[in-house]
Amino acid sequence: MVALGDIEPQADLEFCARLFEKHELVMHYVPDVWVRMRAGGVTNRQVSDILRGNWKSYVALRELGIASNPVCFFFRKFLYRVRTYLDIKSAKLPGS
Repeated sequence: MVALGDIEPQADLEFCARLFEKHELVMHYVPDVWVRMRAGGVTNRQVSDILRGNWKSYVALRELGIASNPVCFFFRKFLYRVRTYLDIKSAKLPGS
């Protein structure tokens, strides 16, 4: 079992995975923006933090029986990060 202190930066991911996957919580799409997230945070400061955060995410999901193939997991995470990075770079900043 993974201790909470071992996955603290990814606690939100672990919590949502536990609710939606393990406990089969029903969700519904809401077509409104409630929160705007910005890039940054503890796991986005440098490459080593990103890798460490992704590893802890994988471990948390594996402990819940959700993640099975680490290569696929990290490849999908990498593609998502690249897409997010490119979207941020291409976005027009206010006042520019």
